[in-house]
Amino acid sequence: QEYAFQSLDLGGTECVLAAADMMIAFNASSLEFVHKVRKMLDEFRKNESFWPVMESLIRLLISQLKDKPDKCSGILVEFAREANVTPGLMALIAHVLHTTLTVQPDRLSEILNSSGMIDILVRMITFGPTVRKDQKIITETNKLISEHGAQYAVNLIEGSDHLICDTVRKIGLDLLLKLIEENPGGAGEICSTMLKCYTNLQVEVSKGRARHFENSEIHKCKNRMLQCLLIVGGYIAKSNNVAIAYKNQLIKYCLDQLLEHNDQTSVRHLLEWTSSVLIAETCLSTQSDEPANLLWTWLQTASQVRPGSVPSFITIIINIASSRPDSLQAHKTFLDRAVSEISPWSMAQQYGLRIVSQLGFKKLWPVLSHCYPDLVAKYQVLYDCISKSLQLSSVAAGGADKTAAKLMDDFYQSVFNPYEHFTLEDIFIHFPRLCCLPQDEISSVETLGKLTSPYLDSLRIKNKSTLEDCTPSKLVSKDPLVQEQHADNIQRKITPWKSMNIETEQEDSSQRLSKSKGREYEGLIVVASLIDRLPNLGGLCRTCEILGVGKMTIPSALAVKEREFTGVSVTAEQWLPMEEVPESQLLDYIQNLKSAGWSIVAVEQASKSVPLHSFKFPEKCAIILGKEREGVPVEILNHVDHCVEIPQHGLIRSFNVHVTGSIVLWEYVRQRIQ
Repeated sequence: QEYAFQSLDLGGTECVLAAADMMIAFNASSLEFVHKVRKMLDEFRKNESFWPVMESLIRLLISQLKDKPDKCSGILVEFAREANVTPGLMALIAHVLHTTLTVQPDRLSEILNSSGMIDILVRMITFGPTVRKDQKIITETNKLISEHGAQYAVNLIEGSDHLICDTVRKIGLDLLLKLIEENPGGAGEICSTMLKCYTNLQVEVSKGRARHFENSEIHKCKNRMLQCLLIVGGYIAKSNNVAIAYKNQLIKYCLDQLLEHNDQTSVRHLLEWTSSVLIAETCLSTQSDEPANLLWTWLQTASQVRPGSVPSFITIIINIASSRPDSLQAHKTFLDRAVSEISPWSMAQQYGLRIVSQLGFKKLWPVLSHCYPDLVAKYQVLYDCISKSLQLSSVAAGGADKTAAKLMDDFYQSVFNPYEHFTLEDIFIHFPRLCCLPQDEISSVETLGKLTSPYLDSLRIKNKSTLEDCTPSKLVSKDPLVQEQHADNIQRKITPWKSMNIETEQEDSSQRLSKSKGREYEGLIVVASLIDRLPNLGGLCRTCEILGVGKMTIPSALAVKEREFTGVSVTAEQWLPMEEVPESQLLDYIQNLKSAGWSIVAVEQASKSVPLHSFKFPEKCAIILGKEREGVPVEILNHVDHCVEIPQHGLIRSFNVHVTGSIVLWEYVRQRIQ
């Protein structure tokens, strides 16, 4: 330790790294050393030494977890909390944890069972900072490029970081499952701690708000955690080493969340899926129907407290009764009660609830027909009535009633089976896609490869999933950035490098040209010397640049340096030839243009004005735009060759001058295109 402290006193990155490596190699434990390294880390935050020192500090903290678990894990939790605002930090924590436990697998329980480490795993599992739209587009672009593999050199030289967040999540899930598998007797306690950590994280992310938007940060956080809970819950429910109390705790947690009924569709579906798996597997492992019979109490409570949540409980009952009859000791009794409890809801006032109940009843009927003929006789009349109602709804769907068709055709009602589709590929790839989640929530086969625990390996799909060919739900609002693959009309923006002064053999002639290469319409001049409002000048400059105008005049050259101008022009003045012509010199400027062969066209409502659509613009043309309020002065009008006006049909007297200029310029361009 003495040498390590001396190294720190010498300063510099190399000394810090060497000192930390020395402490790890000799298994020396010192919180004073940790705090000193952490203090030095703050000095490196803005230079390239930050990340090597941070990695050494994380490794040092992990190495000292055995001797000082509370202090060291507390610092690691602080780092994990900073991860959403410090890009790359959570990935570094995940990397160090993963590599340490790969090299020293015997330390897995020692490290991950330390105080606070479950909290870090939960944060890893739910990790994924909310990014701006432009950052999201960059990530999508990186993904597109990486899919071309060795065809693009950048994939070999640098690679892509678009999978980092998903990789962190999968490493967190894998470590959690390995911890549970290594401690089967403590699996229930681990899961209970996980739920507490997630509840605290949920409050932290949601900031106390009960409701949230589709694809918001808290929505994604819930979705990621419930994918984890679905997998962990399946293991806990099947295990004979976990006490029934812990299994019931998980079941009640999911049913409580469903009863609140304030989550997005994808979260609600995952809660129903998890509840169905938990209840069926718990009934099997305990040889008791008690967990399934809890559903009647919850259904009764939902009908009185939150009728909107009733479809969720009906869905769970149907899943267990129709898809897992082997899980129940008294399946006939459960099925009989399921039919009698669901039937009244098939006549409910709320349309969605009524259709879900009717579809559920129809799902149960084949089970009744195959296993219990006496129940068929008991409910035959009811079945005929419900079938007729569904048939009428289907017919109506061809007309005004589209909701019935969407519900009946939706993958969740028509194809999905919570037990058959309990695979990694369905949970992380197909289900998120069908629930219309953003692309960053849909895992790749590459990141699923990070899941190496024996239990997770057993969940890999054996054959092609029936969900693979399903179309996304029409009942969920889609992410506006997600483009359907079959769409034939997609957004195509002009590539900005084509606008710069860059010579390429493959240049697209349909794109804009730079100022030095010449303009598309050299003979067109826009005279804006009478306009004094900078936002109008900036907007007009942008329009002129885009449409290929040859030149634009402005009253003062200083205008292009003002923020009010540049905020609207977005650098258009750098590519468009500009000429300073003050209003006092405008008459002389017009006379010079006329002498050089230009026709002068004023845009004004005058006694001799011609409607814009009737006027044929000359090739060499100078278009004069008037002042914001007064228009083109009479002394200028007396020297123009033509006067045009835009036909109006409203009560307002005139357009904004920028809008007027844009309309007139487009008409000039349109005539040349034709």
